[in-house]
Amino acid sequence: MTTAKKTYMTSGPKKQKSKKSLNIWGNIKFFFASLFKNDYCVEGRNKPWYAAVLIVLCATILALTPIMTANFQAKGSDLLASPTYSLETSLTAFGQDMLDKGVELRIENNQLSDPNNTWNDAYGSYGEEAVYVHSYTREEVELPVDTTSSDSSIIESVGDTPIITEVQVVDFAAYYSSSTSMTLENFARIHLENPDPGDDPDDEDAVFSINALFMNRDGFVIYKMPNGTESNNGARFFRWDDPSFQGKTLAELVTTNDEGTAIKGDINNADVINESFTAWKSFLDRGYNSLKISSSWSTTGIIFAVYAILDFVLGLVVYFVTRGKNNPFRIYTFWECQKIAYWASLTPGIISLIFGFLIPGMALMLYILTFGMRVMWMSFRSLKPYNPK
Repeated sequence: MTTAKKTYMTSGPKKQKSKKSLNIWGNIKFFFASLFKNDYCVEGRNKPWYAAVLIVLCATILALTPIMTANFQAKGSDLLASPTYSLETSLTAFGQDMLDKGVELRIENNQLSDPNNTWNDAYGSYGEEAVYVHSYTREEVELPVDTTSSDSSIIESVGDTPIITEVQVVDFAAYYSSSTSMTLENFARIHLENPDPGDDPDDEDAVFSINALFMNRDGFVIYKMPNGTESNNGARFFRWDDPSFQGKTLAELVTTNDEGTAIKGDINNADVINESFTAWKSFLDRGYNSLKISSSWSTTGIIFAVYAILDFVLGLVVYFVTRGKNNPFRIYTFWECQKIAYWASLTPGIISLIFGFLIPGMALMLYILTFGMRVMWMSFRSLKPYNPK
């Protein structure tokens, strides 16, 4: 009796352990098979609800990852990427000019102010509004044309000696508003709807067509425009809320390098321009940081909601596909159809993760396209009604 009892006690647990181990490996096999075979996704309706929810949640997060990464890695200085439309030259001149003229646009408590009215004193002579204008001289060469006329014709002859004319070209303007009632967006819009400082104010066809910087108490915005065109090639808003800005003037921030050394020299010197442009890029990166974080989380939340709705809608598609009086799959409940779609979501999520990094421009649409295609393919292959005969 003692021997029999020992045999019974040792054999029981081994069988239970073996059965549990087989169940775990069976679920693992089922999970990996569902990545490629639609029939396994259909069978996923019989699995626990939390498995389907975890799978669709992972798929959505995987699809979101390239978009989140791109948003959180964005820099304010991306705006100054090539082509710059001579912004490196005009921004360098603007920073040095503020230093030379003692412009003290000071940043305190995350706001920009000009308590001593230095901006108007420095740039108030250009028309009715104080504005900094950067311009350069361009030589235009043309051949003279002589016109002679007779009773029957007009004859034009081109001379051999070219005429060189110097033309003053405006390529950048900076504006500052001390108003507490006008938003930065409205301040910029008012000017962009009117001719720029380089145009003839009496010209009815003139449009704003130069690079521009607009500043007010709460932030600033830079518009990058090809000279002579009215369509901007990039625009970005920035704030004054970076801790390194506080207690400093704008001129000080954009004319000091990362080592804290002042940038001085001829503004036409290539080394001075490169060093100043680097300082501007650092300044824009810091000014964009808080906006980047808030906008990235906002964008991520919106896209996550869109993907969640997509997950539900495609589950609804499976439900409608299986309806019909003669459809053998009409026994599937609404929640079972949702689980079928959820089990099918992981492969599109993985594809979106991989190709979202390879093709950033398609990152947003990849999950929508691949998930939709898989559900439709599954509907036509694994959920297609068949004739019992």
